[in-house]
Amino acid sequence: MIMIRTITTKTNQLFQSILPHLHPTHYRTIITSSHLKNFASEWNLNEQSRRIEMSQRLFRAAEYRALNRYWFTYGQVPNEFRARHGMLTLYVWMLHKRLMRRELLLGNDNDKKTQQSENEVPLEMHEARLIQEELFDILWNDTKARIRAESGISELMVNKYLKDVQEITYQNCFLLDDCFHSVGIGDDDGDSDGSLKERRERLGNILYNFVYLKRDDVPSMLIRRMVEFVEEEYENVAELLPEEYFSQGRIGWLEYFPNLDDLVSDDGVKLPNVVDAFENDPEYLPANWRKALTDSGDAYYWNMDNFETTW
Repeated sequence: MIMIRTITTKTNQLFQSILPHLHPTHYRTIITSSHLKNFASEWNLNEQSRRIEMSQRLFRAAEYRALNRYWFTYGQVPNEFRARHGMLTLYVWMLHKRLMRRELLLGNDNDKKTQQSENEVPLEMHEARLIQEELFDILWNDTKARIRAESGISELMVNKYLKDVQEITYQNCFLLDDCFHSVGIGDDDGDSDGSLKERRERLGNILYNFVYLKRDDVPSMLIRRMVEFVEEEYENVAELLPEEYFSQGRIGWLEYFPNLDDLVSDDGVKLPNVVDAFENDPEYLPANWRKALTDSGDAYYWNMDNFETTW
């Protein structure tokens, strides 16, 4: 607290030193209580630690859901880097949209309480934006570790691959934004003019391209059921999850997965149901154990109940 008070004091002194050189109409634009509070919050070590902890919780929640074994068995998602990253991007994007919605609600609530200048950002909105930045920083650090863990990639090429993955990730997020922006979840009017159908087709294309990697053997019925489930999951996270839980980084995903039994191929042939023979899979882990990576890409395992780790 001593350090942050010193920083805030010096900031005030700096602002006061430039005031005489500015036109009076600029004063309110440059110095507001909101700017000072945001600056103090951004550099307060306790606030930084809290944001990092929440971002870590959000990311681990997204990772836990996105890398669930169900997707790579019954969901028939290819168990390879690009597909796994596509699933992770989808769930990180959902949390990002919840943060944006939180920011919007806080902004609207603040507008009702008081009139603010156009350049003034409420403290809660500023916090939401900083958490979003932390969340994506964690995603990139995790992505770099996963790239290092891939065989045949030298350290000199890690940053190049990371840049490529980032470009694909941003493209994926942009398409998801545009897809859900066209018709909101629960918009009954969209169905009459075909907008709802269009959104589901676009979402299906996104899943087909970024998660199923354009595989020819993926039946359309599987994509449709995945689309319906993603819509439900998105609505649950972005609109229904109580704020008191989200503010603690506690994400209650849907208690079920999509029903992917009794699928029919595009030729009308009934497909056999997938059997998860996990006992014979060397990648199978006991309940509550998760695989993680160090920054250098080395794998280790940790227990989510008692935080025990093993290599």
